[in-house]
Amino acid sequence: MNENTYELYRSMQAAELAKVLSVSGAIVSKFVSEGMPHVQEGNKKRFDTRKVIDWVVKRGGLDNRGKKTSKDQRNPNTALPLDDDSDDPNEPFSDNLDRQRKLQGDKIELEIQRRKGELIELRAHDEFVNKAGSFCRSAFQAMPKKLAVKLAKEHDVNVIEKLLQNEVVSILKELSNMNVEE
Repeated sequence: MNENTYELYRSMQAAELAKVLSVSGAIVSKFVSEGMPHVQEGNKKRFDTRKVIDWVVKRGGLDNRGKKTSKDQRNPNTALPLDDDSDDPNEPFSDNLDRQRKLQGDKIELEIQRRKGELIELRAHDEFVNKAGSFCRSAFQAMPKKLAVKLAKEHDVNVIEKLLQNEVVSILKELSNMNVEE
């Protein structure tokens, strides 16, 4: 691994962690005083990113000042908003190392969101959508046979409408109770 290659899970010093998390060195020191896991090596601290991610998840996420975020404060797209010095999001990164650090920060954010249950895998989403679609198709295709005898006996439009409405509501309730993990 060369010096410009970053892995999601590895050990790093405080200054590097600050860049990855897009916070200041003072915020990293504050995190340490609040219990962020680290290893003291002489006068330097090293941080295992796996343990840092677990710690951040338990805190509920962080804003760019290192404060805990509540669900209503948190940007739904990021658990650790990037604090870029530039006002122009299209401005090129100063060098490849900065870009890789930002990307590593993004990976950490995604891992935090995944562990908190805020992300699902695309495969699981696709399976759920296919399952829900199949359920709807078969439930609505079965509806005429299921209601045919009841509807044939009725002449009152209001009663027929109510029977159909109840069946549709029943199908929709069952659909809403479906779970992605099932």
